[in-house]
Amino acid sequence: MKSRSLIVAVTISLYATKAFAQKGEIFGNYTFMQFNPTINGLNSRSLNGGGGGAQWNIVPAFGIKAEFQGYMSTETTVNVTAPIPGPNGGIIPVGTYKSNATMFTYLFGPVVQLPGKRVRPFAEVLFGGMQTELYTQLNSAVIANGGKIDASETQHPFTMAVGGGLDININRHVALRIAQADWVLTRYTNPWTNTNNQNSFRYLAGLVIKFGGEKPAPPLPPPPPTKTCAGGITVPASQDCPKRNITLGLNADKTDVCVGTAVTVSPGANLPNEASLQWSVNGTQASQGRTFDFQTGTLAPGTYRIGAKATGEGYNDASAETSVTVRGYQPPTGTVTVTPGEIAAGDKARVNSSFQPGQCGGTLQPAQLQVSEGSILGNTYDSASLAFDPSTTSEQQKTIAITATASDGKSEAVAKTSLVVRKKGATVARRLPDVVFPLGSSRVNNCGKRVLLEELKALTSNDPSGTVVFVGHQTDKEAKSAGLDEKRALNAAAVISAGQGVCTNFPANRIQVSSAGTTQGGVAPDPHFCGTSAGPEKAGQNVAEKDDQAKYRRVEVWFVPTGGIFPASVGSHKDASTLSVSALGCPK
Repeated sequence: MKSRSLIVAVTISLYATKAFAQKGEIFGNYTFMQFNPTINGLNSRSLNGGGGGAQWNIVPAFGIKAEFQGYMSTETTVNVTAPIPGPNGGIIPVGTYKSNATMFTYLFGPVVQLPGKRVRPFAEVLFGGMQTELYTQLNSAVIANGGKIDASETQHPFTMAVGGGLDININRHVALRIAQADWVLTRYTNPWTNTNNQNSFRYLAGLVIKFGGEKPAPPLPPPPPTKTCAGGITVPASQDCPKRNITLGLNADKTDVCVGTAVTVSPGANLPNEASLQWSVNGTQASQGRTFDFQTGTLAPGTYRIGAKATGEGYNDASAETSVTVRGYQPPTGTVTVTPGEIAAGDKARVNSSFQPGQCGGTLQPAQLQVSEGSILGNTYDSASLAFDPSTTSEQQKTIAITATASDGKSEAVAKTSLVVRKKGATVARRLPDVVFPLGSSRVNNCGKRVLLEELKALTSNDPSGTVVFVGHQTDKEAKSAGLDEKRALNAAAVISAGQGVCTNFPANRIQVSSAGTTQGGVAPDPHFCGTSAGPEKAGQNVAEKDDQAKYRRVEVWFVPTGGIFPASVGSHKDASTLSVSALGCPK
């Protein structure tokens, strides 16, 4: 049986080798298995044997493997430590029995390997079966019909091997498999127990013969004789040395200059001693030398291309170019502004100037300010010193020219603006109708109160800081009544300042009282509606229409707005608060 198994294995291996000769390999090996049965009382046993197989490498890292191995164990003893059921309904008692076994595995599956020139590891998972012949002498078994029996068993269980190994390549066709170790799973049906899985270990070693694959490349022809050229370049001896390249770049110490500034241009790398430079400006040859001084004193503003061409024996020509911008002179520029653009006489304004440097000039100096009239200190214009025509009471204005100048040492930038200064016209006093009096009387009648408590009150209410001026008059027939003109003016002042009865409370210190006597002071009478008493008056207070002198028995009524000027006709006048006007009370 053992010989027959080996013959079958060798035959299949040879057939597989022929089929897979292009990229395949065959192997033969010694094998050892440590078999671990699951039968009660059956010890683990060692089996020795051998076999072989074939492998087809689909790609260098993956192949398919067929493997056939035979194993044989020497006679061993079985120790039964407890009675177990035996064949034919018998019982195997406790005792020691003799047993031997022959096994043959046939396995197939994939192989993953790491290709290597010298060492090649691999891993495999193989599936298949195992043919097993087991013989046990049960000479002490108790069986149903009595007597002695020998038990033998042949099975073909499912078998799987998982593991890997290592090949050492001796040459292109021969490798030494120094080790292959696998875990082996078998599933035997035990005639005496219900267990059916066995976990065993095996080890293989042998020789691998390879076929097919890539042929080694033919040996290279000997290289032709060479020579070393300048720069360490090696070329065939029959070939001229190649010309070397020159790395050429240009550096200008300045790239943006004003007219008149010299620029030095030099190569950016060390040139070979054999090389020379030809310089050019905008394509026109200029000079030769290791550096180039570019003079801009007579040039027009613009951008100039500075080029250089390097030549030398044994070198390829090299060219490089850079550019320099030459700028012409431009004067500075600026503006000047004044805020506000119009002021009242005596006020001040802020003057601001802003200048920007031009191009290719010197340092721009701070701006200088000048004005046509008035004065300026720093950036502040003061109109206090302006002179206006004093004889003119109407509004006047002046336009002030303001000039700012800044220099850069080559030229000046000038900026101008103007400021309007206005002097308001004088505010003149406003005249109201005269308060008219009967002959010899200083009492303000109802018609006069109407002027003072209605028309004048409207003005003082709108301008409380204004001033009221009363100028008293009397006629020649009243000359014997000394001071009648002043009394009439004071009574008018009491009507608007007493603050009692019908009288208002305009401040007495805002009332000026003047007396003109029998003169008219150049102011024509204006009795208006009080030339005759149109309304009811107390006895003796009516002014008759036929009384043509009544218009001269009067008090002039003036209102001087805040900041206004007094009437020119008013002579000397006194503050009513200093004349005890408060003692008069409110006239009845």
